[in-house]
Amino acid sequence: MKFVYPVDINEKDPAASRYLKGASNRTGYYPIGRMNTWHGGVHFQTDKAIRVIADGKIVAFRVPRTYFKEEIGGREGHYSNGFVLVQHDYESPKGQKLTFYSFYNHLTSLEDMPENKIPDIFEGEIYKVRKDVKDTFAGKVGARLRKEPKVADNILALMPPEEVLEIAPESIGKTGWLKVVNYGANELEGYCHDSSLEKEVVVTLKEDLCDKVNNVCMEVKAGTVIGYAGLNGFEKHEAYRAAHLEVFTADGVKDFLANSQKDGEDKKYYTKLFAGTELKVSLPVKVAKNSKVKLLSGSSENYQRVEIVNIEVTVNNRFEALGEYDSGNKTYEFLASQSDRIEAFNKVAGDIARVGDSVELLEQLEGKKRKVRHLNPASGRVFWVKKEMIEKKVITYEVPQEQDEAELGIAPEFAVMPAARELSISGEMPDSITETKDYDVLNTDLMEINILNPEFHERESRTLESDVVVNFKNGLEYSDADGKKWYLLEFKELKPNGVARYYQGLVKEEELSDKFSAYDWDKFGFRILEDVNNDYIYDFKNKSEFLKEICKLVDENKNGILEPFELQRALNNHYTVDKLSKLVCKHHSEWAYGGRYFSALEKQVEQVLQKGIDLEEDEARKQELETLKKERMAAFEAKVKQLAIWEEIESRKGSYASKFVKGALLTNPLTTGGYLTYEGVKWLYRKFRSDEEIPLSPFPVNNPVVYHFHPIAFVEGMRRMGNQIFEPIKNSLLCLYTQNGNYRPWHNVFGNVRTLNSNSKHQGVDILAKPDTEVYSCFDGVVKKVENQSGYGKVLIIEIEDIDSFVDCKKDYSLLYKDKGELQYGKGFNLNGPLFLFYAHLNDCYVSVNDKVAGGQLVASSGTTGYGSSKDPHLHFEIRNKLSAPGLSNRCNPAFFIDYKNESDMAIKDKQFQEEVAQKFWD
Repeated sequence: MKFVYPVDINEKDPAASRYLKGASNRTGYYPIGRMNTWHGGVHFQTDKAIRVIADGKIVAFRVPRTYFKEEIGGREGHYSNGFVLVQHDYESPKGQKLTFYSFYNHLTSLEDMPENKIPDIFEGEIYKVRKDVKDTFAGKVGARLRKEPKVADNILALMPPEEVLEIAPESIGKTGWLKVVNYGANELEGYCHDSSLEKEVVVTLKEDLCDKVNNVCMEVKAGTVIGYAGLNGFEKHEAYRAAHLEVFTADGVKDFLANSQKDGEDKKYYTKLFAGTELKVSLPVKVAKNSKVKLLSGSSENYQRVEIVNIEVTVNNRFEALGEYDSGNKTYEFLASQSDRIEAFNKVAGDIARVGDSVELLEQLEGKKRKVRHLNPASGRVFWVKKEMIEKKVITYEVPQEQDEAELGIAPEFAVMPAARELSISGEMPDSITETKDYDVLNTDLMEINILNPEFHERESRTLESDVVVNFKNGLEYSDADGKKWYLLEFKELKPNGVARYYQGLVKEEELSDKFSAYDWDKFGFRILEDVNNDYIYDFKNKSEFLKEICKLVDENKNGILEPFELQRALNNHYTVDKLSKLVCKHHSEWAYGGRYFSALEKQVEQVLQKGIDLEEDEARKQELETLKKERMAAFEAKVKQLAIWEEIESRKGSYASKFVKGALLTNPLTTGGYLTYEGVKWLYRKFRSDEEIPLSPFPVNNPVVYHFHPIAFVEGMRRMGNQIFEPIKNSLLCLYTQNGNYRPWHNVFGNVRTLNSNSKHQGVDILAKPDTEVYSCFDGVVKKVENQSGYGKVLIIEIEDIDSFVDCKKDYSLLYKDKGELQYGKGFNLNGPLFLFYAHLNDCYVSVNDKVAGGQLVASSGTTGYGSSKDPHLHFEIRNKLSAPGLSNRCNPAFFIDYKNESDMAIKDKQFQEEVAQKFWD
């Protein structure tokens, strides 16, 4: 199940989500608002689009035609009661279920939806004759309606400029000749070329659907634009604009937080490091004196970063300088009884060998000579060492020489003659020559190695000041001399003053006392806090247990009252925000006071206002306050009832699917037996098929006391828990056009889909990507190849490490183009792996072979390599079992794993973007 943040943020910035938790607004705090009243969600003061946080079903919405007016004390403010309510059904791998709702309130009114602020769910388009159309007929100017889709003497009518037309559903979104239906009084049917027409984005919502709760059942995907922030003005802040979001559920929370189904038992990657834990910089590993080191980049005043490397030498006599030979492993091992051999070897290798060491045979030379490599037990270890512990080793050794008469230049029998002796000519060569070589070595034995530079880390404390939860699997793994596992962790700790402190250091795995999975929400600090009184306005003289808990975190000056400055400062303190956001508050919904529950709320508010009047001693002022009280109570009652939704939501166990089709609003099928759809130029009534009924969880109409999650903390927790497969390109769109600009979306999916001219198979999916678009890793893995391949251009292949987690993310996808040849799998594909992600037609790759990559990591940029210029620049993406395989073999349809918008999912602006891209060739 995919989860996204309700507004777009820079997810690479760790402070971005914390900002959304509270500091992004001035008034809408969780769980207590600016006037010390209950507040079950947060506000977003933004002009950005508000997006659905997860896949789900819209079960109700309301759009005001215009904003409501509120007047108190001569000051006028406006507010919106527009909302969208989405039901989500989550089920864990082991069957833990949770039905929850995301509620988006104070959204824009109908009259406040300019062209660029239309939510996806209310967006449609119409076709009009162009204002500057040039066609003529019978002396008039307009667009020609033809009997057939071609230029000929077949004109049926001339359609005047700016006239709205009804286009047949099969032509919507296409180019070239479009079919026009129901034109004029005679309801003509014909064809008009798109060059004479233009499209206009419109709001499809009708006014008669405004100002009331519409109970529907419309499927939406995570990230769908659900609306924009509308006016939510209040006294002295009449122009305040913000959207309200909350997440709530009626039941199942205790089991969900406690992970009663024991999900993630094999994925316990988290642990809590307690205050006082000291992180280490060094690892207990033995490294022998005279070990050869390679000097790496990176040094400080006193320390150098090095890597232990093996020493390669040539020995003249394997029987004198090497140990016992193991033909299976092609190695020599020095035994305790072979001290003379160890000594002989060390004369060549530099005093590195010890009893028990192994030497690898690299090459068998002539006679007894062998080229070998000493296998240092610490080979490959990278660490920091004091510069004074490194020295240059110079080894001098004898290389035997063989005599060759041809090289002497004189026969041996003449070499002994006096003349030859006088010329220093000899028939013999020396037995050996002396050679030297040098390299860097350690000049002392080490009992531990510094994974981090002590010079840097000695300057700061490595002792935690407070408890912190870490994902130790994100750390680099090390093993010590005893084979014990250690993790090098990097994380931040939020101190009580709100300052984030960053740590880096080693922890030993066996010292991690409590490991848990992302499913164990209570281990991350989430806990239920119930307000048994269900207070709306909090009494600070007689605090409830609920309020006491909040005050412990927020009441900065400990005076028992939460001043607005304290709330604001608390929301800028990331430590406090984190604690507040993990409270799951059981409380009466503030949106359920409009009916039978209003009288109790009215009494609370009236009592608070009356207390202020009773404290006033001046009679004239007291009378003014009485008048103001009446205004406020009247305005309060009107606003509460306008904002209330609870008792107007239908509690249903199922519904026929109602949704927006092609940007069209559909009405509630339970009351109509069908729906209205905006097609071309008018609303048409369409019948539902009986097989479209889908199950719903009954809304808790009779129980408005529900569990509230902080929406941002909830999204974070669900994203942490869910194994998310990331889109290869942000806002991935299936290519609608071919390389030549023809409209054939099925041409770009997986299967035997390219059959127009030949039976051509397509091995993956083509995602629209203008050159140099950023490309992301869909899942955690290891880079296996970065190379150029014929037809594919530059490619990147990533092998998935955790296959089970990837397969757990498999989606329910119905083949959209089955009749065109789209397939689910190719021959031989196996979900049990191995599995590779294949990216083609890239411009650049930012990773290298053997690099580990994380899901969502930027890994490449798209291009047109492998196919040249095209009107559908794209990323070709595949999921395979093998690095290379013919045809569709060992491949699956990527649509079962990755999210991308297909033809029916795209908003109008997405289709318009593709249409614009297809107007020229890209290279």
